[in-house]
Amino acid sequence: MHEIEGYRIIHKLGAGATSDVYLAENADGELRALKAFNHFLPDDQGALTFKREMENLSQLRNDKIVRVYGLEKTERGSWVLVQEYIEGQNLKELLKVPRLPEERVGLALAMAAEILYALDESHQKGIIHRDIKPENILVEPGGRVVLTDFGLSKNVLSNEQSLHGHLFGSPQYMSLSRFNGAKVSEEADLYSVGVLLYEMLSGTLPFEGEGIEEIIIAKKQNKYRRLTKLNPCVPTKLDTIISNLLSSQQGRELNRSYKLRFELLQLLEDSKVEIGDVLNAFSTGSVLPIGPQVKETALREACAQFDASKDGQVKSQLLDQILKLDPANQRGEPKKRGWWPWASGAVLIAAGLALYLSSTSELAPVKPPVVAAPAPVVVAPSPAAEPVVEVVSPAPISAPVVAKSVTKKGYLIVNVP
Repeated sequence: MHEIEGYRIIHKLGAGATSDVYLAENADGELRALKAFNHFLPDDQGALTFKREMENLSQLRNDKIVRVYGLEKTERGSWVLVQEYIEGQNLKELLKVPRLPEERVGLALAMAAEILYALDESHQKGIIHRDIKPENILVEPGGRVVLTDFGLSKNVLSNEQSLHGHLFGSPQYMSLSRFNGAKVSEEADLYSVGVLLYEMLSGTLPFEGEGIEEIIIAKKQNKYRRLTKLNPCVPTKLDTIISNLLSSQQGRELNRSYKLRFELLQLLEDSKVEIGDVLNAFSTGSVLPIGPQVKETALREACAQFDASKDGQVKSQLLDQILKLDPANQRGEPKKRGWWPWASGAVLIAAGLALYLSSTSELAPVKPPVVAAPAPVVVAPSPAAEPVVEVVSPAPISAPVVAKSVTKKGYLIVNVP
């Protein structure tokens, strides 16, 4: 980029289809974003486009819309648009951070509500953005959302003319009315918001193709995967709203930005999460807050998948997700039991072991019982005769015959006659 009087070019911030953006510092030490047209358009058309963008932006006073400071010329006579410098990342980059399905719900609602807040003022002034896409939405570290790049904007309340012979925009986010050359209205922006909501909730675009023709055919057929199939945490009402926005038919129910924002804010309120908390966490790459209803749905879905899956790796990933939602969940952990099953098992094992040993080991000899000899019989003499003492000795006692046997159940039987 060529030098501009009063500005010091620091480095290039990014590039688009028709213009490049540079970071610069003015004479007061303030940072500015300088937007310069590349060689795609002649200087006269570039100057006309910049003039229109500056006029449209100068009518808008909204914290969610980038501020414009004026037009400057380079040393070689090219026009440069001087804008507010937003220190942050665009939505496209931030969406690359992996998010759980339940996190995406609050994010989509909060982000879309902020964009619609900006569009509401723009539409009230008759200004249609016509290029709503992730690259044109910046998020500051504190969570402030800013809508940028009004280069394709059109004021439907004025007689301004579009550039002839060119159709600018991103096909995936453009409504059919743009392709058909129909009269521009705010529905074109709301269609783009619908595509953006779908992308934030599912991580994919509803209509894709190898080229513009295939994308147009897909839009006309209005065939895309339902969000509830891609993200079971999406509320039914939100799925219906997005289907209405993506409809190729005219006369949508939510044909005004303030109406759509009101519906999304109600859903956000039902989810019990705050916009500021969601956007602040999102801007720093932190875990996003989850509302109780969405959390319950996510937990139920994850548990059902865990119970049905037979893949160990999948079950491990699902278990991590379950424990994040419910740290007390015992899926995948051994169930706790009382002490008595263990005690009973130990007793049964010991008894069985004893029976086994008694049935297989050699029995110890059984000692015969000791039988005491009977006391001697003393016959007292009659008074007239000499005393005679007769000692009667007991007969010898032989050791009893001992019979022993073992029953089938392992009991020992000893027979003593």
